Amino acid sequence: MLGAMGLLLAGCSSESSHDVGCPSGQRCDSSVPAGPARGKRADGSVDITAEQAWPARPVEPSPLTGLELAQACLVMAACSDFDPPDSGTIENVRRIALSLCAQPAIDAPSGTGPGSYFWEERAVPASGLNERWTFEARERIAHAASCQDVLAVQTARPKEIQCEEAGCWWTSRDKPIPRVTCRGDVATLTTTGTSVERDCARSFMRCDEASPTGCSDRAPIACDHPAADRCDGAVRLGCDGNGRVTFRDCARAPGGTCGATKDGLGCSYPDAGQCKPGGATCEGEALRLCVFGQPQLIDCNALGLAACQNGFCAAK
Repeated sequence: MLGAMGLLLAGCSSESSHDVGCPSGQRCDSSVPAGPARGKRADGSVDITAEQAWPARPVEPSPLTGLELAQACLVMAACSDFDPPDSGTIENVRRIALSLCAQPAIDAPSGTGPGSYFWEERAVPASGLNERWTFEARERIAHAASCQDVLAVQTARPKEIQCEEAGCWWTSRDKPIPRVTCRGDVATLTTTGTSVERDCARSFMRCDEASPTGCSDRAPIACDHPAADRCDGAVRLGCDGNGRVTFRDCARAPGGTCGATKDGLGCSYPDAGQCKPGGATCEGEALRLCVFGQPQLIDCNALGLAACQNGFCAAK
């Protein structure tokens, strides 16, 4: 049992390792949770609700539908710059990327291919990006006629801002936590030798001058590790090895719920059982793709792509 004292010691160790080179008297790391650690319930699970884990969570747009997911994945597969394969063709690589993208989340750190819901479950932007997956997917669909515009949807997040299932924080070896000013939803973060902008709306957040990340991201909350996971509605709550509350909103994927899985408590998704993942087929000029066990018919021309050929719609 780590306990509050153990968390404090672990926090000091973690923060001091990041504060090497930080100007005297200033903080370069906000990953150590403030306030007392959340304890455990009688059943051993972490004693916190989804609302307590993120009391200021802004209202978010509805999750992607199965059709939107299929469309966004098709546009990604058609437009992304993939490395040439060692064998086979680039078209086959695009087909594989399409199939993997259109399935439930898997634990792979990618917001643009396999496991596209990995970060969306955590309600944080994808690795190194400003965008939440749902925002990126809908922007892809809207700009599908131009691969240049599709690829421009992704924008880089300042490397000092880390986002995981335990929340988002600023961490640097030499740059103090920035001063934040807001212009609408756009945050300007100013610190030693650096001034960068972050559009909080791209992750469904608001600009927050009191936040070390510039946006109303979920901040780390302390918990008493080890503690079992629990479900609060569709949200799976836990306590990681660093003594920080973890958060996964399973409802951010179509039909997702929190409950028992083969790997323990986690996110599960309905499988309509009407089709098998993998192969996409052409129906005239449209493409039929299996998404969560349900076939989705995509009008390729309406998206701005070429007509379906050999189970794929290429960029024009």
